Amino acid sequence: MKKIRLILIAFLFLLIIGGCSTKKSPSSRRKPSLREQYITELKNQSGMNHQTFTINVDDVSIGLDDKKLNDLGKSQLNNFEKRYEGLTIKGAILQDKASRDRQLSVETNLLNYKTNFDLYSINETKDIYLSTDITNLLIAASMEFVDDLPVHTVKKEIVEDKYLHIQKSELTNWKQLVDGADEQWRTYLKTRKEGSFKKDKKELTYSFTKKDVERISYFRLKETDKKTQEMVKDVLDTIKEFTLDLRVDKANHTRKGTFDFTFKNGKYTYSVKGKIQQQFKDSEENVELPEPMDLISLDQFAAALTTLPEPTEEEITEIFDMIRAHQDSLDAESIAHYQSFYREYMNDEQFQRLNQLLDELSGEKGI
Repeated sequence: MKKIRLILIAFLFLLIIGGCSTKKSPSSRRKPSLREQYITELKNQSGMNHQTFTINVDDVSIGLDDKKLNDLGKSQLNNFEKRYEGLTIKGAILQDKASRDRQLSVETNLLNYKTNFDLYSINETKDIYLSTDITNLLIAASMEFVDDLPVHTVKKEIVEDKYLHIQKSELTNWKQLVDGADEQWRTYLKTRKEGSFKKDKKELTYSFTKKDVERISYFRLKETDKKTQEMVKDVLDTIKEFTLDLRVDKANHTRKGTFDFTFKNGKYTYSVKGKIQQQFKDSEENVELPEPMDLISLDQFAAALTTLPEPTEEEITEIFDMIRAHQDSLDAESIAHYQSFYREYMNDEQFQRLNQLLDELSGEKGI
């Protein structure tokens, strides 16, 4: 459940991209340098209370360390790559000028799930509301990277037409990173050399690298507790390479960028390339919050997620097919995981069949 919370709360970082500080830069008579122009436009954009954004993943490649893949394994990796290539995430972020509440609206086709969802950041309480339309998508996506989420939880109905109420106390670590981050990364840019900033017609460009991410994170982490520092360090350790060429347009108040990053997860190395585009403006729209009766707590969500009925025969078939499909990665640890999890939900006959399947597959692999 802890990992699911981190996935849910990670959407807060889209709010950092937008800023929405409603404070604009003062004008200056002196002709500013390229660095000053770049930073000033970032601040002006962040001072606007509405943005639209689009993120496109154009290319995904996956490598497996120290292991020769058979034809089946190669086919599985190719299928995985194709599922993520063409991924689009688009939406809008609006900050209410009066209440300063924020609404993040997103549409995505991740893993072939065409999903729309909303996230609300409440200024008064500092809580988060997240529409449950996203929960099955998040579980499905996290299963690709998190080993301790069983496949057949994805098939269960959670709570429809509701919003997860993530309280301020559950956001402490993330808020330490988020609060003031928009201003701090601009402050960091002031330390970069003038020659690092380029101009092409109306656009100004800075190329962010892994070193930039590490340096910005270092300044942020100095103000956080040890638990948060360890959490971010674990994330940074997985990143092997990172580049983001971010272009800003002062006339049209846009940001456009191309990104290319590589990260490690267990035995696998993932390389991802894509584009991001943002458009900023001022808006008089208001943020309409969900009704209190439509909110559920994370504990209620966890109960709905983990309180599973006995699997049907159809679900048993799906579970067994999933285990067979992942036979190449089967080892003593994963066998123990399957047994410990499904013992709680399967009846004796179903569990016996599971053990027979695991014995058969492990015998073929010589485990």
